[in-house]
Order: sequence, then structure tokens, then C-alpha cells
Amino acid sequence: MQKKTTLAKGAFILGAAGLICSLIGSLYRILLADAVGTSGMAYYQVAYPIYGLLTVVATAGIPAAISKRVSEYVAQDDFRSAHHFFRNSFRVLTLVGVVATAIMALGSGLLAQIQGVPAGRFPILTIAPSFLLSALLSAYRGYFQGLQQMEPTAWSQLIEEIAKFAIGYLLARLWLGNGSVWAAVGALLGIPLSEVLALLFLRHTYTQALPELRRQIRQSAHAHQPLATGSEVAHDLWKQALPITLGAVVLPLVTLVDNVMVVNVLKSIGFSQQMAEIRFGILTGFVSPVVYVPVALSQALQVSLVPAIAASASLQRPHEVEQNASIAMKLAMVVGLPCAVGLFLLGTPLLQCIFPALVQDADGMAAASGLMMVLSIGVLFLILAQTATGILQGIGFPHLPVRHLLLGTVVKVVVSWFLLRIPGMNVVGAGIGTLACFLVAAVMNLHSVRRIVQLPVRGKDWLLRPLWMTAVMGVIAYGVYRAVLTFAPLWLAVSAGILLGIACYILIGLRFGAINSEDCRFLPGGHKLDYAMRSIGWWR
Repeated sequence: MQKKTTLAKGAFILGAAGLICSLIGSLYRILLADAVGTSGMAYYQVAYPIYGLLTVVATAGIPAAISKRVSEYVAQDDFRSAHHFFRNSFRVLTLVGVVATAIMALGSGLLAQIQGVPAGRFPILTIAPSFLLSALLSAYRGYFQGLQQMEPTAWSQLIEEIAKFAIGYLLARLWLGNGSVWAAVGALLGIPLSEVLALLFLRHTYTQALPELRRQIRQSAHAHQPLATGSEVAHDLWKQALPITLGAVVLPLVTLVDNVMVVNVLKSIGFSQQMAEIRFGILTGFVSPVVYVPVALSQALQVSLVPAIAASASLQRPHEVEQNASIAMKLAMVVGLPCAVGLFLLGTPLLQCIFPALVQDADGMAAASGLMMVLSIGVLFLILAQTATGILQGIGFPHLPVRHLLLGTVVKVVVSWFLLRIPGMNVVGAGIGTLACFLVAAVMNLHSVRRIVQLPVRGKDWLLRPLWMTAVMGVIAYGVYRAVLTFAPLWLAVSAGILLGIACYILIGLRFGAINSEDCRFLPGGHKLDYAMRSIGWWR
């Protein structure tokens, strides 16, 4: 196996893969929305959030639980127990995947009826096999992440996303002539087929690594100690995975709440079925794919945090725990704040560029613009909440993010229920409810991290520098956009504003210490960057 990566390098690898996957996924959703329209996206979204919520067990909770336990064993040089835990977890997940697939298939009609879209049964049925495939993928990814080998996970995610794009888009276009429902079925069929390809890749990677793994097992410091039984491993896995899983369902749960509420509430205040579905499609099929692109970075940071902090905690190294937590919070602010401000300022023209059909619908464009501004603010709180969740999971308090998420979800339901019923606000009310949910979860998670880890608040690094850097970036990005718009088309003005804003932010960060010499040693190739910055006199 390769040498263990550091926290930031692991976050960088998964973050880069996650960002690429998120961009591919957003491009896919954009092209799909343009091809199948708001009605087709409404049918697509009937199934996809259910899939996202239920598979979070396989894609977030299980890998995090496996990686946490494996990293603890490896930190104590017990590769034998680490591999034994993985093998038994794989068997358990196979059974769980089969059961989940059967439940999804049998309950497809009921799930569609609950959302008020009976024809959604077929899209839901299409993704049922993904539960078994996702469960198997999660076992491999969790094992490699526990060894702090992030490359297999990253490559498998890229393979999965690219295949889902190619297969799903092709089938959606081919089946569009049969109606919007079948176009959605074609798009969703790309999910299980892409997972098969990713699973084959991970299986091959594992087979290639087996000789080295067996050598490490033979040389393990605990090679002759008794191993846990299969039932003990299963109990430990679910004990670890359940709270982590519940803490990871922020986006899927919030989206599912919108699935249940938006169409039904809008119909109750006089919207037609078609108009309610169109508003729902704008929220879930047009705005959300764009606004949640930056969240891939925080998800990667959270995945890297759990094994890194768990290993330090198991060795009773509080200084390392504090150091990793501090770096994570700094990265969360450095990434989250400019993303939120950039989307707030340029999100609406970006939507106009990506979805020109929306411009023809004045009411729809107004709803999309309002949603973009509200949810852009929510992105910052979501990134902070997810980062703090990773810290709490790593130090052994996974139940706390669950409590905070449940409270945030209750707030989301209450706020959304009242605001959706205001005709002039309609679907924007669901966006405000989502913002309230993320705010509650972030504040409570951060309070718990500071209290348990005894993490000092580094106001200069965490807030002041990112804040003024973001302010400068925002002025430049919006100013360039407005200036270029006077003589160039909209897409060029938006592109110029975004690219120059990003370049400005990075240069300011390097020049004025938001990313400094100390941080560089945690980054891939950081020593070269450090040398370059010193050579030009930016760092001493």
C-alpha cells in the first residue's frame, strides 16, 4: 500500500475528485433539465432524493464507520483486525443491500403516492438495485479511507459519475419520445449501471493490493490475538454507522422534506398540479444542482477528517486533534465564504446563462432568482455544519450532529410550511426553511466542537482574513461582470466575473497569509509552493 496521506492531502484528493464529480453531475443535471424540461425533472426528482436519502447509509455512514474503526486498528499496528473488520462488514452490507433493494421495489408505488406524483413509481423502481450496489461500494471505500488511501475512492467516484452522465443522458434522450416519465427512467437507469463499473474498479484495486495487505497482516503487532466474531463486528458497525449516517443526511433529508411538502402545499393554496410540479422542478432540478456544487469540497473534508482525527484520538494525542480540527475549520471558511458570496452576486445571471428557457418564464425566473440568493447563504452554513460533523464523528461524539440535525429539520418543516402557503413567495419559502435548517445545525455543531475539543477561536484566520478577502473578491467579480456586460454577451460577462474573482481571491490568499507556509506542509506539493512564495518574497 502507498504511504499514508495527511489530512489535508486526503481532503485535497477527495475534494478534487468530489469537485470534478459535482461539476460533471451539475452539467449532467443542466443538460438533462434542458432536454426533458421541468416536467421530466419533476419525475426525476420524485425518485432521486429518496435514493439520495436511503443510500446515504451506504455512501456516508458505512464508509465513515468502517474507516474510523480501520484507522484506529492501523494506528495500533493491528492490520489483521482491520482487514477482519472489513471482510465481515462486507458480508453484513451485502445482506442489507439485498433487503433495501427489495423494500424500495415493493414500496415504489406508495412512495410515489405520498409525494403526490403517482407516475413516479417507475423512476423509483428503476433505482432500486442501487441500494445493493452502493452498499458494496461503501465497504471498499471505507476500508481504503481507513488506511488513509483516498485515491481508490476518488477514482471510483469519477468512474461512477462519468458513466452515469454518459449512460443516463443517452438513455433519457433516446426514451424522451415515450414521454417525460420514461425519459426520467432512462436518466435514472444510468445510476445502477455506473455503480457496477465503479464496483468492478474497486474490486480490481483491492485484488491488486492483497499481497501487500497480507504481508502487513502477517507482521501485525496483534497477529495472535483472538478476532471479533461476525456478530460482534456487525454490532460494532451499526453502533458506529447509525449516528454517523443520521448526521450525514442533511441534504437528502432536506430535499425529501421538500419532495413531500412543496407540491402538496402549493396545490392546497390553489396551484394546479402542473404549476406545482414546475415550481418543484425549478427548486430541485435547476437551482439546487448549481448552488450545491461547492458542497463537494466540504463533503471531502468531512470524509478525510473522520479517520485522521479518530487515529489521533485513539492514540490520545489531543494536540493533533486540535491541530486537525483547526485546519478543517479554517479550510471550511476559506472555501465556504467566497462560494456563498459569489453565488449570491452572480447566481441569477449564471442561471440565465445555463437555463435560457427560464428567462422566457418571468414568474419562474423570479422564483429561481429568489431561491438562488437564499440558498447561496445556506451553502456557507451547510459547509460549516458538515465540517464540524466530521470533527465530532472523529472524536467519538457522532450522536450530537444527529440531535442538531433533527432540530434543524423541525425548524425547516415549520418555516417552510408557513412560507410556502404565501402565494407571492411559494417555493422560495422552502428555500428559506432550508437556510434556517443549515443555520441551526451549524451553530449547534460548532458550539459542541469548541466545548469538547477545547478549540480556541482563531478569529483572524477563520473569519477576518476570509471576510475581507471575500469582500474584495465580490467587488471585483461583480464589477467585472457589470463592466463586461456593457459590450459583451451575458455568458462572457458572467465567465469573466467568476474567473477573475477566483483568481483575485487565490492571489490575495497567498499574498496575505490566508494560506501560509505552515499550511503548505499539509498540501500535496506544498513544499514547492512554499519555496516559490519565499523566492518571490511573499513569505518570509
